[in-house]
Amino acid sequence: MRRIDIVRRAGKNLRFAKKRTILTSLAIAVGATTVAVAIAAAKGGNAYVESLANKIGDQRALTVIRAVKARDPYAPNKISTTREDFEKTQAEESIKSRIISKEDLNKISKVKGVRKASPAIPVSAETVRIENGEKYAVGVATKNDEQEMELSAGKLDKNNRIDAGKIVAPKAYVEVLGGKKPEDIIGKKVILEFKDSKGQIFEKTFEIQAVDAGKTETTFNYQGNFWIENSDGLAIATKQNEGDPQFYSLSVTTDGSRTVDEIKKDILALNGGSYYDVSTFADEKAIVQAGINAISAGLAGFGFLTLLAAVFGIINTQYISVLERTSQIGLMKSLGMRKSDVSKLFRYEAALIGLIGGIIGIVVAYGITFLNPVIKNALKLQNTTGVDTNLLQPNWLAWILLVLVLMIISILSGYLPARKAAKMNPIEALRTE
Repeated sequence: MRRIDIVRRAGKNLRFAKKRTILTSLAIAVGATTVAVAIAAAKGGNAYVESLANKIGDQRALTVIRAVKARDPYAPNKISTTREDFEKTQAEESIKSRIISKEDLNKISKVKGVRKASPAIPVSAETVRIENGEKYAVGVATKNDEQEMELSAGKLDKNNRIDAGKIVAPKAYVEVLGGKKPEDIIGKKVILEFKDSKGQIFEKTFEIQAVDAGKTETTFNYQGNFWIENSDGLAIATKQNEGDPQFYSLSVTTDGSRTVDEIKKDILALNGGSYYDVSTFADEKAIVQAGINAISAGLAGFGFLTLLAAVFGIINTQYISVLERTSQIGLMKSLGMRKSDVSKLFRYEAALIGLIGGIIGIVVAYGITFLNPVIKNALKLQNTTGVDTNLLQPNWLAWILLVLVLMIISILSGYLPARKAAKMNPIEALRTE
């Protein structure tokens, strides 16, 4: 019997048992939908992180910190005084071991391909005071890289840096500062209040150079900070720390003569190795993407559990079908249908059930991707030009492979019922009522 004829007969048999076929296919479709959505989420999530990183992250920058080996909590530790003094000493030693020294800064600055190494300056402000005297809680950060900052008004220098004595204000402060649009507050003065080590308040006045567009409200965010230049940050940190500010990380920019990975390798080799930890923007991006993939894998795993339940449904459906069609099977075999053809008939039926369920699952998953605008608004994803905010993206190749896998699973699930039908004695089968 020709293969195409067997396929046609398999389709007719499924139409004769519509309800059973639909219910079994829907069970497969539930699992298929879950897996397909997980695949779409993995593709969309990774695409979002990639495009956002490329937009706001400095691909040529590295972050350097001291590598600190964790103490073995079970190793013997001699205590010379009290337990409290011992723990205090340990804490102080831990802090000291993480400090980036001037020697560290000089060594890293001399690595071939490094254009500049700037310490990440810890600055904390108390309030920002505006012209009418009102004060607001405020976050302050130093901009020590050359990554382009998306602005609503104003401009930075040619290296995307802030001028000394000037500040970049968040867009959310435009109305507070007396403007109707970002351009209105350029050139205005703001007073930041800081607290020194003795708890005394000191002030510093800044002129608004630009306004942050305020679109980065997600994983990579500015958190509504006022941004200042590095030297201003250093002067403030020095006063806050009694002339001895301590740095715990370096932001390293490159000159483009070597790859970031080559420079990373050389920095890691300094001081005999294992002295620094170095991360690139690609490393940080990979960590986020690994988290997305892990979540998607978990969702896909749940979908495959659902499919496992559907497998038993297929087995049960096919066994019932064999019992109901015993006489029919006997008639087909008496008319010359081979055992292999009978087996193929039931396997093809199972494959068609898997195909129908897979197609339904893919169609539903594709429909869910149209919810991207809702997801975008719910998560407050930023609208920066060039950033793909569709967190669910069709992956047609993976989806087609999923359908093929479902068909194979269905065929394997229908193997035992098909084998039972093929081994039937035609005379005994015809006697069955």
